[in-house]
Amino acid sequence: MSTKASIQLQEASSKYQAAASQAIATYKQIVKLRPDDQQAVFSLAQAADTLRQTPVAISAYKRLLKFKLDPTTAAQIRARIKTLQGSAGG
Repeated sequence: MSTKASIQLQEASSKYQAAASQAIATYKQIVKLRPDDQQAVFSLAQAADTLRQTPVAISAYKRLLKFKLDPTTAAQIRARIKTLQGSAGG
């Protein structure tokens, strides 16, 4: 990879990380303002999970379990929490 391409890749990666961090911060603010908004909590969980912010994802998924969910969805969330906890510890 050329030096120019390497620099461009590094710059793009930095911009992505900044945007991702801002997205998580925004979802956290929305959830703080609307704690009973199940979709907002779900969006935070998914974004944090995707961006590998494991502690935030686990917390949001646990918060989701406090909503009335169908048994299948609740089981999927519990399984995801268990997976994330395993990866965070290992």
